[in-house]
Amino acid sequence: RLGTFAVKPADLCRTMSTASTSNVVELKSTADFESLVRDASSQPAPVGGPVILDFYADWCGPCKTLTPKLEKLIQGAGGAVRLAKINVDKLPELAQALQVAELPTVMLVHMGKLVDSFKGVLPDPQLK
Repeated sequence: RLGTFAVKPADLCRTMSTASTSNVVELKSTADFESLVRDASSQPAPVGGPVILDFYADWCGPCKTLTPKLEKLIQGAGGAVRLAKINVDKLPELAQALQVAELPTVMLVHMGKLVDSFKGVLPDPQLK
């Protein structure tokens, strides 16, 4: 369960820290997350669509293996899915709110709801 994230009025005018036209974004704030989950995951592609959340840390070896694989899959998806990379050291409150206890953790969000998730690095055939 993703929980509820309150949006502050000052954040309503903010845009995501990385160009929203990209299929791969690095989230820089909780407001970015709220915007992506609430808005983008509830819209059809190419404006929105399902969003894969990749929780990682720079010091995490398995994360360095998984993230490039996810990026490659997303780039090959023709804009049907987005990847949101979330550095847990920079957004610890978000990781805690979503109960991320292991790295890497990957979640699939669609229509504002958690659809699926996994922890660790899966073999390539299972990633597809």
